[in-house]
Amino acid sequence: MARVPAYSPNAVSEFTLALILTLGRKTHKAYNRSREFNFEIAGLEGFELRDKTVGVFGTGKIGQMVIRNLSGFGCRILAATSFPAKPSRSGRPTWTAPPSLANRTLSPAAR
Repeated sequence: MARVPAYSPNAVSEFTLALILTLGRKTHKAYNRSREFNFEIAGLEGFELRDKTVGVFGTGKIGQMVIRNLSGFGCRILAATSFPAKPSRSGRPTWTAPPSLANRTLSPAAR
């Protein structure tokens, strides 16, 4: 997601989580298959968010809401920001530098 100053941080955060869940559960593929009356589950196995490491770049209003919502799924959260503010109490992320965040969340060991 990107900076959206005039919109609801909660709505943007929820949409971000909807996209994450769509990718994790492959609901987009299941929807397309069901429209073609193909109800096989092969290739639709997803993954749980619990115990996954998720990186959040930017911890403004939207980032803090994303962190809070991901915490509810039991994710380990790494956060990085260019503009440090008061530490967020929502979700208690682990703070890291942006380059480190990219390396740690994209590595196979983090999954």
